[in-house]
Amino acid sequence: MYRNILKRDLKRKKTMNAILALFILLAVVFIASSVSNLTTILTAMDGYMEKAGFSDYETWTMSKDSVAKIESIVENSDTVKEYCYSTNPMVKNEMIKVNGKNVDCLNTICIGSPQNSTINFFDKDNQKIETIKNGEIYLTAVAMEMLDVKIGDTILIGNETYSKEFEVKGIVKDLLFGSPMVSVERLVMNDSELNELRDKLELTDLYGFAFQVSDMKSFEKQMNEIGINRLFTAKSELVYSMYMIDMVIAATLILVSICLVVLSVILLKFTISFTINEEFREIGVMKAIGIHSRKIRTLYVLKYFLISVVGGVIGFALSIPFGKLMLAQTSDNIVMDRGGNILINVLCSVLIVLLIIGESFRATGKIKKMKPIEAIRNGATGERFKGKGVISMRRISLKPVSFMAVNDITSKWKQFIIMILTFIAGILLVIMPANTANTLKSDELITWFAMVKSDVCMSKSIISDEESTREIYEAKLSEIKSVLQENGMKADVHQEVLFVMNAQYGENVCSSISFQGLGDIKTNQYIYLEGEAPQYANEVAISHIISDNLEAGIGDTIEVNIGDEKKEYLVTAIFQTMNNGGEGIRFHESEELDYSKTSGEFAVQIEFKDNPSEKEIEKRIQKIEKLFPEYSVQTSGDYINTMMGGIAEQVESVKWFIFILVMMVNILVVVLIEKSLLTKERGEIGMLKAIGFSNRAIIKWQTLRIGIVFAISTLIGVVLSTPFSQITSGNVFKMMGAVNIKFTINALEVFVIYPVILFVVTILTSGITALNVRKIQASEISSIE
Repeated sequence: MYRNILKRDLKRKKTMNAILALFILLAVVFIASSVSNLTTILTAMDGYMEKAGFSDYETWTMSKDSVAKIESIVENSDTVKEYCYSTNPMVKNEMIKVNGKNVDCLNTICIGSPQNSTINFFDKDNQKIETIKNGEIYLTAVAMEMLDVKIGDTILIGNETYSKEFEVKGIVKDLLFGSPMVSVERLVMNDSELNELRDKLELTDLYGFAFQVSDMKSFEKQMNEIGINRLFTAKSELVYSMYMIDMVIAATLILVSICLVVLSVILLKFTISFTINEEFREIGVMKAIGIHSRKIRTLYVLKYFLISVVGGVIGFALSIPFGKLMLAQTSDNIVMDRGGNILINVLCSVLIVLLIIGESFRATGKIKKMKPIEAIRNGATGERFKGKGVISMRRISLKPVSFMAVNDITSKWKQFIIMILTFIAGILLVIMPANTANTLKSDELITWFAMVKSDVCMSKSIISDEESTREIYEAKLSEIKSVLQENGMKADVHQEVLFVMNAQYGENVCSSISFQGLGDIKTNQYIYLEGEAPQYANEVAISHIISDNLEAGIGDTIEVNIGDEKKEYLVTAIFQTMNNGGEGIRFHESEELDYSKTSGEFAVQIEFKDNPSEKEIEKRIQKIEKLFPEYSVQTSGDYINTMMGGIAEQVESVKWFIFILVMMVNILVVVLIEKSLLTKERGEIGMLKAIGFSNRAIIKWQTLRIGIVFAISTLIGVVLSTPFSQITSGNVFKMMGAVNIKFTINALEVFVIYPVILFVVTILTSGITALNVRKIQASEISSIE
């Protein structure tokens, strides 16, 4: 008997059961794959660092003088257990041609080899690269994308006097320079050809030192005291942060998964409650003939157990290829098991099935309270003598159809709660990644990197000359300004020059990237969190990270190594930056610094004086490209996005994926709720037809309700979007060094375009589903409560 009842019920409610199974399937796919991927990435990083042979501490410099100082520490330090170093020749963009075409990489490019490296390299299949044949070259996944090359393409490295051609053999996994967050690209070839290129092209070397130490604090203090000129320094914490974006995307999908699980549970509760209310006669009869409540509940639990198992099994099967697809890009950068962690997929699938079963058992508790008499009284234990509405037609001037829609929402709001929660979650999931992507593409983001806003950025490979002087930088900026003015473009031209310096306050010592703006720029043009801009040469601003590390604040005097000299500076302001995890010291433009020890520079920035439109700026960019062919010319937003390894495009892809998913979820929920309401309201619809309402009016009533619910939910979602963005993406920016986070909001996109698209899809779905009212006859008025 029970089996026949179960079979009939599964057939009778095919749409409702299918939608519920689909939600469970989606929840399992997303949560199993995203949790598995996040776990895989987190555990893979430890394994990757060990396989790559990453040391406790790595430092990189372009200064031969610094190399000698580092070697002196090795000879005299008791804390250094082991060390090794590598020399990586650096090439300029104009020295590289891909398939005969010039390239514009924007970043610093160096050449490495397996024999001359501080770490191990791996190929796409996670096999250690030990030998490379003559004429072959490996590139990181990031470099292949930036240079637009594929395996089998040719790369020519050289100049007018000497050049050599290489075939791209494959992707190299490079722990230090393989992350999208790193602005140095490394090409890997064999050692003999590396040395040949260095000698023939007279290339400058980038020197890398790797140390195993017994006392990190003592060793860092020694390194900070010798005043070396470093490009960057890496410890395990920084290496983890370089691959943060891969973890963030996995974590974003977990957030989507949690929303799907919650919606699945809510839908289950609604479905069970609706089914029980609809089948009050059958339940009453079963109780009347002596069937215990526990057996009736078991019947319902068994039904949802079967649905959840079907959804769970299919979801588990799909989560494995889906997880591999989501890991595809990450696995090109990190040595990991691309098969994922199957056990985690299994556990997540089982947990969701158990959650659904537990919720179904809890939701059927209502059956215990139902009595046989309810089968006689149409589902009620007594009579109702008061109106159902909370608004009156006498007080509110609305047409009948509109009044019925508003009255239903206000008096029976609980039956729309699933829709409200679904629509709010959907709007949030769409707006949050959209705000993040827009912020990452915005020209405003440049201010988060200790720079000022500008119209145009001009950049090229950072290969510094050790004999560089401030006068050389100033002359270059002055020349650019003059050329622009001669071509009808009056502008302020400036540039940030970078140093790596050691700072001390009391017993606290740390190393930090330091900035000095040259050209048409003053310290009061930058943004500060607290205090006032440095006004004199003996004043500095420091980032909040350096403030925490030194335990120094505004009004304190810190010591900074300027070359071989220690100088005291008064801290006048605190600022934020996302460079090197939030490091930063800002010097006044009049301070005399040792420009033979620069660590590079940011792009030359151009701020036009006539406030041109975006379209005009694009025209001027094309003009500037012709005037300065050796530079890459971009907007501020594009420049920062390039510095961050094209993160905005990755977030943009996730955004559109989530948008499509939200649209599907809205369609499923609307179909489920609308069909449920049509079944529940057959008697009411029959009565409306009997008193003269047309099918068109009734469909409008059904659709209008959902439209109003969507509008209310959208309004709530929009209000919540900014604080929720701060909680999610905002915390990621904080981990990268930013604290004062103001998202760039494209109002037309997030408040109009996306909601309108979702609204149209929702209304169309509701209207098409509501067409079933044409099958309901006026004679069905007898089924009314």
